[in-house]
Amino acid sequence: MYLVRASARWVSEMIIRPAAANDLATIAEIAETTWLETFSVGLGPSDIQEALACRDLAYFEKVFAEHQILVASRAAAPGVIDGFVECIVSSHEMVIDKLYVTRERQGDGIGRRLMEQVLRQADLSELPARLDVWVENPRAIGLYQSLGFEIYGERRFVNAAGEEMSPDLLMQRLPYRPMA
Repeated sequence: MYLVRASARWVSEMIIRPAAANDLATIAEIAETTWLETFSVGLGPSDIQEALACRDLAYFEKVFAEHQILVASRAAAPGVIDGFVECIVSSHEMVIDKLYVTRERQGDGIGRRLMEQVLRQADLSELPARLDVWVENPRAIGLYQSLGFEIYGERRFVNAAGEEMSPDLLMQRLPYRPMA
């Protein structure tokens, strides 16, 4: 568990800890709600259903033992999860698969603190970190760039109707190595 200072707008401290099995329903709810609020415009029901399949409780129960999931909550309300990050860590890279913060807590520094925590782990393990971000999400792109991520490509999407959608940017950050 990590106690982290946050913005004055949020309660002054937050707790970042590994997710527990009893957190998975809340994590799934945050993932589904935030994804629908952010990304579902212009998608048909089959596109939405496909996207939500990797954000529902069954998905998180399936990957819980294999993926690293950290949650953030206020120190004053440790049982209330306000955001989470999910990473897939291998011997050669860390893939940040999901970073979601509840709408009420967006802008309070939770996403940054979660990212800083997983990036510390990537640095200690000397692993590059990679992620995808929707090209139409400038706040997220700015956050990732401020943490040292650089764009190295893009992934195009076609919806079920055959229409090309806005792409994701592919971003990476090399591990930090202090100068000798």
